[in-house]
Amino acid sequence: MSAFWWRCRCCWLRSWWYTSASVLVVKQFLERDLIPSSASTRFEAAIASAFRLRNSVLVEVLLIAFVYGVGVLLIWRHYTALATATWYAVPTGEGSKLSLSGVWYGYVSLPLFQFLLMRWYLRIFIWARFLWQCHAST
Repeated sequence: MSAFWWRCRCCWLRSWWYTSASVLVVKQFLERDLIPSSASTRFEAAIASAFRLRNSVLVEVLLIAFVYGVGVLLIWRHYTALATATWYAVPTGEGSKLSLSGVWYGYVSLPLFQFLLMRWYLRIFIWARFLWQCHAST
């Protein structure tokens, strides 16, 4: 199996682990009385906000747009793609001509991997934001 698919599976497993682990950790906040009863409404609001942001379709659509707009069209095509003949492209007078495998790599594989990676970074940001909100509520 290719390294790309292993990376996708790892990103999916991290995402699944993050979801299940974060629920268990949030339950620990309550079981260990880390949140005072006076701040329970703000704590519940922070939980709801984190889940809304995590489940937001708009955020994921923006991530896809960012991956294709910046990652593929700007960075990959202009800065990281090699100007010599490779397995994915052959240089021509107008620029590079992608092979069939280059089209798959550039417009499917690479963006999918970048999307999963950016989504993982987003979840780390959501967790840090949640912890900051919990700290601010006490």
